[in-house]
Amino acid sequence: MELTELIRSFPHDPYTIIHVSPAASDEEIAEAYEKCKKDDLTDRAYKIIRTEENRILYRILSLTPLSSDEELLNITFIRPEFKGPGLWYNTLLKND
Repeated sequence: MELTELIRSFPHDPYTIIHVSPAASDEEIAEAYEKCKKDDLTDRAYKIIRTEENRILYRILSLTPLSSDEELLNITFIRPEFKGPGLWYNTLLKND
């Protein structure tokens, strides 16, 4: 099975299956994999995250698609809360 197909079809978080942090190095992942019980699930999880290139591909392909354009706007932009006219208004009042 190709890696992209494996990532898209994998229903679990490979980091939790191998018991490592997403920031773990290749060596830490290999050591944690050696300590895990070997079965099909751990083998597939290890194949997904064993190298830095695979982890980057996993991050890209496992992004959850947005359900709407409005959801994108809510994520992308911080909508400031209006807190009154501010300093510029007070300066205008003093100059009158």
